[in-house]
Amino acid sequence: MAQSGYTPILTYSSITASAVPLAGNLATGELAINVVDGKLYYKDSSGVVQLLSNSNVNSHLSWSAANNTLTVLGTGSIQVPSGTTAQDPATPAAGMLRFNTDLGGFEGYDGFAWGGIGGAQAGGAIVTNKKIASISYIVDTTENGFSVGPITIPSGITITVAPDSRWVII
Repeated sequence: MAQSGYTPILTYSSITASAVPLAGNLATGELAINVVDGKLYYKDSSGVVQLLSNSNVNSHLSWSAANNTLTVLGTGSIQVPSGTTAQDPATPAAGMLRFNTDLGGFEGYDGFAWGGIGGAQAGGAIVTNKKIASISYIVDTTENGFSVGPITIPSGITITVAPDSRWVII
């Protein structure tokens, strides 16, 4: 028996390729599966039948619980979150990745600060850097760094270089 206030999962299925359930055939919250196409549908609270899952999409994803790894296959792309610097998550966690629309580049959170994630241009022959430091950064004791200048460090932004580390501006 279902818990009070909840409805048991109802199922509706089809073995006809490309068949999509009609709203009139489903109760709100009812699931419908097309076993030929591998598509799972449900009827939302507005009475609209929505595609919940598609085996064709999921066949490009695999999850390994053993090492907490999501693998994405195929030749398409992944859309990551994007937004302005002001829209950075209020409580970021190490490993977060996003596209910063103010800076026009990808950034990652290392547990202490957001930092740029870039790549080389011209097949690896040219590495570029911004002329204005837009976030504070620490060159820790395990790192050295370099930039091509001039570099402007606005008020409120700090670049900290640990003892025995170097930041060289060429």
